[in-house]
Amino acid sequence: MGEKYLLKLTLACWLVLIGWVNPSLASDVMDSKITSEDLLTCQCEQLYREGKYNEAFRYCSEAAELGDTNAQFNLGVMYAHGEGVQQDYAEAVKWFGKLAEQGDAGAQYNLGVMYAHGEGVEQNYDEAVKWYRKAAEQGYADAQYNLGGMYAKGEGVQQNYDEAVKWFGKLAEQGYADAQYNLALMYDEGEGVQQNYDEAVKWYRKAAEQGLAKAQFNLALMYDEGEGVQQ
Repeated sequence: MGEKYLLKLTLACWLVLIGWVNPSLASDVMDSKITSEDLLTCQCEQLYREGKYNEAFRYCSEAAELGDTNAQFNLGVMYAHGEGVQQDYAEAVKWFGKLAEQGDAGAQYNLGVMYAHGEGVEQNYDEAVKWYRKAAEQGYADAQYNLGGMYAKGEGVQQNYDEAVKWFGKLAEQGYADAQYNLALMYDEGEGVQQNYDEAVKWYRKAAEQGLAKAQFNLALMYDEGEGVQQ
């Protein structure tokens, strides 16, 4: 959880690929004509996945300047990673910012990350929380996770374990191992919830069964100490 700057794979690109393989199927699922911007963005995505970053950057730049929002997002990613272009966090902030203001949840999340880490902007936890919240309220999982972390640590907001439990709980129920682990910790320590070793074991186990090492370790400790399970 909380990984940053992931390239978007657009519906338009999938439709283009479908059209190359099966033109009749593409016409059935495509309600509107694919634009030149869509084609440029698709070429950018394809080249990016092939590791041809310089060529990908050229196509994304062209599409972004024509106003394609997916290309603008992906251009921000490439500036953030320094892929196909010299790494430039300020340029990444510029492109993510354009889209964040328009309500794009992925861009809001990425902008939150940049404020949290002080990349391309002065570090500002208040701004990080602001953008994480906007994305989280749209259901963006990584933003929900990071917002829970900000409440747990008291960064950009007053420390509030109840709010941390709320956001971790949303994701834990959806099967996110890191959120399950954090929720287990809160039950284990009685932070934001009444201390409950049975619940702690339950969530440690769910995360542990997904291979999360720290959850496996804590679950073993619960068995060792007989907390929430028979010793």
